[in-house]
Amino acid sequence: MVWVWRKPELTRAGQVAFWNRQARTYEATDMTNDNPHEIACVIERTDPSVHSEIVTLGGAVGCRDPLAILKKKYCSEKDGSCYRGAKLPRVFFNDIALEMVQKAEENVLAGCRSCGVEMEFCPGPIAEACAQIKTRSPRTLLLGVYSDDGFFKSEPQNGYQLCGFDEYMKNCEILGERFWFDWLVLSGESLQIDHCGLFVEPIWPADKLTDARMQLANDYAAVAQSNELVALQVVSAHRDREGFFISHWFNERGILSLLRRVFPEDEFGIKEATFPKGMLFAIERRNSVPRGIATILNNVLGNVLPQEQISTLTRVRTIL
Repeated sequence: MVWVWRKPELTRAGQVAFWNRQARTYEATDMTNDNPHEIACVIERTDPSVHSEIVTLGGAVGCRDPLAILKKKYCSEKDGSCYRGAKLPRVFFNDIALEMVQKAEENVLAGCRSCGVEMEFCPGPIAEACAQIKTRSPRTLLLGVYSDDGFFKSEPQNGYQLCGFDEYMKNCEILGERFWFDWLVLSGESLQIDHCGLFVEPIWPADKLTDARMQLANDYAAVAQSNELVALQVVSAHRDREGFFISHWFNERGILSLLRRVFPEDEFGIKEATFPKGMLFAIERRNSVPRGIATILNNVLGNVLPQEQISTLTRVRTIL
């Protein structure tokens, strides 16, 4: 019987199934650890004398945020041992996958909790998690996404060894046996998919993969002239495993346009930093003094279903 591929239906259940499988190995994978500039910038922006709360949304197992932030800014390490800081923040931790949250609570963040960090754990989509946040102090949103440049171009001299396309092919055992590529566009007040029909299978010969990558890059460069383009969408799946992987690599102009729809300029200030793999946006209300930070890092927004990205950001706005 010949296998006939069908692009997965993009459902929340399919997402959860994929991410639950990653809980055991997430913190050790290449894709978790090749964006050090982003977390370094987040750590730099965190001030323990000001920020008494860390809200982590889409934190996976917590190995990046909040653990790296706690270790670098609130506590200290000496001879491999952790020393508690004088003033510890409250932490609200969320991820869409229950098994990710359980790994964070029972393993990755257990030491911080036993040391005295007050933590609340909340599995589920970001929009639903925001409704569970009880405190209403002003917060700075630190939103990190991948860039379309980073999908096609590596920067080994700056620690970004593989571009997104090559990284995905290398990690196909985790992500999927086939990859589909489409465009995410802003149409009216919603994000929609503009299908390009290109797909790639990592088992193809190297020259065929190179040709596919060049075709995708050329097609994308042409589409990138459109004011409506927001991101390159990537979906992948395995034949015999439940769920699917989805990611979006954002066009700088497109993501800024999307953010300004949700965070209007007269109410919010947006500052941007760029890295080899992506961009980090610091968003906060004007004329306010943030007492905490909310993090959505490592392209978690890019993993949100396209039909939920605007509503997710709109809900996040309520906790700032």
